[in-house]
Amino acid sequence: MFHASQNDDYFKVILDRVKNQYLTWCEQILDLIEARCPVSKSLNDLGCNVGQFYKALLRRQLALAYRGYDIEALYLKTAASLFPSADFRSIDLTAEKPERADISVSSATIELIADPYPALEHLLATTAETAFIRTFLGETHLVDAYQKEGAERPYMIHQFSFSEVEEICDRHGFSIEVIHDRYTGSEPKDLGQNVIRSAYVVMARKRTQ
Repeated sequence: MFHASQNDDYFKVILDRVKNQYLTWCEQILDLIEARCPVSKSLNDLGCNVGQFYKALLRRQLALAYRGYDIEALYLKTAASLFPSADFRSIDLTAEKPERADISVSSATIELIADPYPALEHLLATTAETAFIRTFLGETHLVDAYQKEGAERPYMIHQFSFSEVEEICDRHGFSIEVIHDRYTGSEPKDLGQNVIRSAYVVMARKRTQ
């Protein structure tokens, strides 16, 4: 499970964020939803963590039926205690498909899965209209192991190539627009341990027949 690759400081950080901060990536995706998806009715938050995106969605008062999915019981329990009105569910996105939704949102999730491709396929297969995927992109596919101090085990950090993301989305009937990440400016960031990544938002829109 992902949480075994994290340490005590990580959980303290995400709790502080959800209680005290509105994150830039959430605001960026909600701006895109308001501008590009005015008639959508349902949303899957894949890798919902402790409910950060739901908190931002509540503030916008958008009429979207929300479902938050995560693999970690601790995160789901925490999210449910903070936001009892939300629908939070357990899922292993590499092995299961979520319920179908008009919109799917995923940030800092797909690229941290050891084998991310089944998860990406399941995300796209259950998106009726638009997917927003905030992840690491570059000219080639890269993967590095990252070991946090105090964590039980390392976790993988993928970088997807622009071309492979476009090909996978195209196969599922989506056209994509790659958008610069507002928080990082999509500038290369040194994550430590010689892992350098650039974050982007992929907006994948289902083509009409």
